[in-house]
This record gives sequence, C-alpha cells and structure tokens, in this order.
Amino acid sequence: MDQRLPVFDWIRSVAIIIIVFHHLPWYAFNFYNLNYFGIPLNLSILNELNGYFGLSLFIFMSGYLLNIKKIYFSTWGEIQVFAKRKLIRIFPLYYLALIAFALVEHVHSPAKILIHLLGLQLVIRTLTASIPIRTLWFVGFITIFYAVFAIVKNHKLSQRSRLVILIASGLVPLALHILWGITDYRISLYWGVFWFGVLCAEKDLPNLKLWKDLSPVIALVLVVMVVYFFLAFDPSVSLKGLSFEKYLLLNTLMFSYVITTYNVCNWLSQRFDFRSKLKSISYISFCVYLFHRPIWATLSQVLVNQFGVDNKYWLLAVLIIGGLPLIIAVAYGLQSVYDQHVRPYLLSASKVA
Repeated sequence: MDQRLPVFDWIRSVAIIIIVFHHLPWYAFNFYNLNYFGIPLNLSILNELNGYFGLSLFIFMSGYLLNIKKIYFSTWGEIQVFAKRKLIRIFPLYYLALIAFALVEHVHSPAKILIHLLGLQLVIRTLTASIPIRTLWFVGFITIFYAVFAIVKNHKLSQRSRLVILIASGLVPLALHILWGITDYRISLYWGVFWFGVLCAEKDLPNLKLWKDLSPVIALVLVVMVVYFFLAFDPSVSLKGLSFEKYLLLNTLMFSYVITTYNVCNWLSQRFDFRSKLKSISYISFCVYLFHRPIWATLSQVLVNQFGVDNKYWLLAVLIIGGLPLIIAVAYGLQSVYDQHVRPYLLSASKVA
C-alpha cells in the first residue's frame, strides 16, 4: 500500500527551500539586511528564525512518517530490521557528506570525525571541539530519536514505562548539558517537535475536529510570536544557546509554525496538482540538505580565488543562478545512483527484505 501523503511533499519542499536560503548568506553576504539594497530595513532576525522553521518541519516530518504505519515491535529481530533499514537509508550518504564537510571546513580532529561517524555528535559534544559540524548535527539528532522510538515502540513495554523513557529522553540530555556541557541542547530543544510528529501519526490528530477548531488560534499565535521576535531581539544577535525563557519561546514558535504550515500545505495539496514536481524536490531533499553547503562553499571559493569575483552582488547572483541547479543536479545524481545500485546491495547484504 502506498503510504505517501502529498501534504508531506509540500512540507518537505518548503523545508528544504527555507534551509538552503537560510545558509546562503554564509557564502555571499547577509541579503536579509535590506540596507544592502538601499531599503532601510533589516530582516536578519527572519533568517535566524528560518533555521528553526526549516528544521522543525523536517523533525516533525521525521516523527510523523516514522510512525505513519503505527508500528510496534514484538521481537528484537524486528527492531534490528528497523534499525538496519534506517541506517542504510541515511548513513552511507551522510558519510559521503561528512567527507565533503571535512575537506571544505578543514576538519582534522580524529576524535571529532570518529564521533560524527558514529552519529554521536550531539551526545558527546565535549569531544567534538564543542561544536558539531554544521548542518550534519541533524543526523546525530535523528539517530538518537530513532533509537528511542525503537525502544518505546517495544510491544512488551507498559504505557508507564514508555512515558518514563519519553520524558527521560528529553530531560536527561538537558540536565547533562546544563550541569556538565556534555550533550547538545538541541536534543531537548527539538524533542517536543519530534514526538509531536509521532503523536500526530499515532492519533491522526490533523483530522480531528479539535485540530481544525484550534488552527485559526494557532495561526494567530504564530503571527504574534514572529512579531515578538522582530521587536524583542536584535537582528544581529543569534538565538543559539538555551535558557528556560528561550526554550519556551522557541517551542511555541516552532509548534505554531509546524501546525500552521501543515494546514496551509494540506490545503494547497488538495487544490493544486504539482505532484510530479514536488515529488522530485521531495526525493532529493535529503541530499540537497547534506551537500548544499559544501557545494556553495567550493563554488564561492572558486569564484573569489580563481575568477577574482569581488562584487558581493555578483557572487550572490552566481550562487543562486548557477549554484542551485548544480546542487539539484548533484543531489539527484547521488540519490538516484544510491537508490538504484548501492542501497539494494546493502539491504541484500544485511539480509533485510
């Protein structure tokens, strides 16, 4: 049975576009500051929020689609098959991206590379030179919560045991981060969004009358939160780091954004048939996420160092007009080759049907 839901092709497409343009200023200039274009308006805070918008969509989708079949595991063998499927789907392409990042960002620490190879960059933050490699931390996050998902979906566990494990998976990393700086705060920051996705699939929340009744209120909350961030935060100040106030504010922002975006994308998916185009974007979104930064970094260095491009506006234009098609081509090529030739071999070798 085809479990594909058109709404998630829309959401995945929105998420990857947000993330790509969130990272673009690193390789050109901060075009969110409209003063560069003669407009006295600085929208840099929007780019700061875009990181949370894009990632919250990806993480919500990860939880929802992971649980779309409402699976439970009865045996250790079933958990092993689940784990192998997920590892084979994610890690080979992730390892290729890790090589690209190590070369482009000059990562030479054996300990840092080893921790990233194991997908533990958010668990053992103190051994990753305090900063996990940019963008690739997402794989470390997903690795943790796929593991927790497999545990709490053990059919033999009681509801109380599941609840204890769920709460501990959010609070323990937070305590380790606050007390000793061992773990990364983003494990706890995005904890609620991931399990909200799981719960939405489990209980089919988007189709409940209560969801529809509350949607206008939640959309209003989103508008209020965005306005608040624009008014309360300096556009040049990063929101990274964690305090209790920031934790509540960002989670309110992300939950309201996820729910509102789901509603909008669901409405669009029912009225506009862009299925083939959106499926193509959705299909390559993981590879676009993994490789867009190394491609842009390399292209930017070539343009500046080899061709002497010193005009930031020309650099931005080339990165968009030439860089985006290059990213799409590379992502499609890698994903296609992997799905057609590498992944089937790995599944067969791992004895996963």
